[in-house]
Formats: sequence, structure tokens, C-alpha cells
Amino acid sequence: MSVNRKLVYLALASAAVTVVVYPLWGTAGLADQSDMAPAASDEQPVVTPATDTPTSKSAPPATSEVQENKAVEQGNAAAPEDKTSTDGGKKPVQTENKKVTEGMAAPDFTLSSQTGATVSLHDYIGKNPVVLYFYPKDETPVCTKEACSFRDNIETFKDLDATVIGISADSVESHKKFAEKYNLPFILVSDEDNAVRKLYGVPKTMGLMPGRVTYVIGKDGTVRHVFASQLDAEKHVTEAVASLKQQDTTK
Repeated sequence: MSVNRKLVYLALASAAVTVVVYPLWGTAGLADQSDMAPAASDEQPVVTPATDTPTSKSAPPATSEVQENKAVEQGNAAAPEDKTSTDGGKKPVQTENKKVTEGMAAPDFTLSSQTGATVSLHDYIGKNPVVLYFYPKDETPVCTKEACSFRDNIETFKDLDATVIGISADSVESHKKFAEKYNLPFILVSDEDNAVRKLYGVPKTMGLMPGRVTYVIGKDGTVRHVFASQLDAEKHVTEAVASLKQQDTTK
């Protein structure tokens, strides 16, 4: 074989080696690159459609809870608050601080008198009229004048078959001394905690001084006349007498 032919064979062999080696190297390089970057995918991402299922914060209560809430609401609607006081479920009782006016039933009470005896308004209902007068305090000038005016007209009240009862927050002992000092021939009862005064809704003068109010209560227990005056003591007597005479003529 000539030298030129050998050279040609060598050149062809070298080229063949290059062609075989290059593809192998290139394939390895591509493999390395595929490890470094994620392979592209024709698969579309899965999108979860929105649903009407609420989150835990807005989840409706359980069925039993809904039923319970409805039951409570219905119970509240069916049973409104009862603001009416009753006496054993028989009849309405005068509530504290509600002002007693003409035509209303006189609230009953039981208190101690200047003699220590127990006095109840219901003991007189159905028997005779009652003149119940509230006054501020024993031994004060206007109160003394009022008491003495009732004393001086006691025969008129007896002729009209009426019982006179004075009431204040003074003690039984204070009433006893007051009655003895001025020879008061009628009942004085002690309302030391002002419970009966509040029961009748007797107002205070200028928000400070206990009011002076007279109630004329008919034989049937109905308030027939109410008169209030802090300073005109004697008019409490004349107003009471006039009311009683009017009732007497209508019998």
C-alpha cells in the first residue's frame, strides 16, 4: 500500500472516531442540563374550582343549636316581662312611688299608733270613711297647727262618722308625747321607714321636706278627695269636711 493511501485511511479513521465521540459527549451534556432544570411538561395545571362551602368562621351552627336559639327567641316573645305587682295573684298592689289620686283604691297598711296598738286601714273599710293626713314632723309649728285644727273639729268628723288618722315618720314615743301635750283625740301612726308615704306617692316639697297631703277615703275604700298644701294647715281640715259632707248627701 502506498504512502498516500495510508494517509487517506488514517484521515478517514480519525474522522470516524470524532463523529462517534462527539455525539456521546453531547448526549451526556444534555443529560446534565436536564438534571439542572425541570423538564417542560405539556400537562396543564389543575385548578380547583371555587365552591359554596363557607369557611369555619362563617359555618352555620348545628341543627340543635339553631333549634335552641329559635326556642329561646319564641319564649322571649311569648313571655314579656310582668311589671305588675300582685297580692297573692288576687288583685294589683299599689307600686312604690306611684301617686295615689282620686278614684283609686286606697293602699292598705298596718302601723303602730301612739298607744302601741296596731292600726290597719282595712279595719275601717266597709264601716266608715277615713281621713288620712300625712304631715312632716311632730312639734313643728305648721304640723302642730294642723293637728290642733283636726282636734278642734273632731265633733264634726264624728257627726260625719269619719275616723281621723295622722301619719308621719316620727316614732311611737314621739307621737305619744305629741298627742298628750296637745290633747289630740285621734289616731297618730308611726311610719318610721316612710314605706306608707312612698306607697301613696306623697311628694316632697322642693325635693327635701316631706309633703303634707290629706286623703279622704270613702267607706268603700276608694279615695274620694286629695288635698296638698305645705303651709295652709287649717285648709286640710276644711277640705276634708267638705268632701265628707258631699259624700253624705249622695248616700
